[in-house]
Amino acid sequence: MRNGMELVYQLSNSEITEVEALEKRNNETKNIFFKIDPNTLSGASDQAQNQEPSHIVYYKENKLIGYMAVSCFGEEEMEVSPIMSEDADAFYEMYDAVVKQATQRGVEKVLFIIDCNNLFLVRLIQNLGLTFSFAENRMNFNETKFQLMQKHKIMMRDAVCADSEEIMRLDEVAFGKDLDGMKTELPKAVDMTGIKLALLDGAVIGKIKIHENNGIFGIYAFVVHQKWRGKGFGRKILTTTIQTILEKGYKKIYLEVSTENPNAQHLYETSGFAVEAKFDYYELALL
Repeated sequence: MRNGMELVYQLSNSEITEVEALEKRNNETKNIFFKIDPNTLSGASDQAQNQEPSHIVYYKENKLIGYMAVSCFGEEEMEVSPIMSEDADAFYEMYDAVVKQATQRGVEKVLFIIDCNNLFLVRLIQNLGLTFSFAENRMNFNETKFQLMQKHKIMMRDAVCADSEEIMRLDEVAFGKDLDGMKTELPKAVDMTGIKLALLDGAVIGKIKIHENNGIFGIYAFVVHQKWRGKGFGRKILTTTIQTILEKGYKKIYLEVSTENPNAQHLYETSGFAVEAKFDYYELALL
C-alpha cells in the first residue's frame, strides 16, 4: 500500500491514469483547471534523463491525493504545477520537497502555477509568502467561430538546426532571452521539434510552435518580427497553422497568452479561441 510522498522520474501508465483522474475530479466538482501539458505526463523529460525527478506524488491509503509536475529551465527557473485534494499537510510536504530540489540544483526562482479559482491552493501559497508574478489565460479553440483565410504570400516551413540563431533572435525580442549568453550552446538552446517558420518573399518574419499529443494540439512560442507587426501577418500565420491542424484532425487546440497582452488575446478571440481558465504564477525567489 502506498502512503506518503514519493519523487518520481517518469510516471507509469497507471500513475498517469491516477493523475488524470485527480485532475478530472477537481475540474468536474470545482471547475478548477491545471497547467499540465499532456507530454509532461507521458513523455520522458530531460530531467528524468539527467536523473532528476520530474514528478512528485502523494498517496493516502493507496489513493492519489496530490501531484506536482516539476519543470526546470536551466538554473534560472523551475515551474511547478500542482493538482491537489484539499489536504494542506500533503501540500506543504510536497512544497518543501520542491524547494529542497530547487536549492540543490542552484535554481534562482520557483514559479507555482495555480488556477485563480483554486482558492484552497491560492490561500496556501499566500500563507507561505510567495508573491504574485504574472498571469496567463488558457484559451481553447472553437471551430464554429473560425473563418478560413484566402490564399496569401506567407509560406510556412519546418525549422532546421541552421535556423537556431534566427529563432533565438526572435525569442530575444519577444521573451527577453539573452541571445549572446545562449550562443555558446546553440544546439541545446533550441528544440526544433514542432517549430514552423513563417516566410515572406524568402525572409523569416515569424515563427510558431505546435505540439501534438493524441490529437490534442498546443500552440506555443508564437512570434512575429517587430518589423512586420500591425500588418495582419500574425493573423495569417495563426490562421494557416490552424488550417493545417484542421486538415489533420484534432480533439482539442489550445494556447496560453499573458493577461498583459491584450492585442494577442484579441487576435486569438477573433480567430476562434475563448478563455477557459486563468493561471496565476506565484514566485519564490531563492537567489
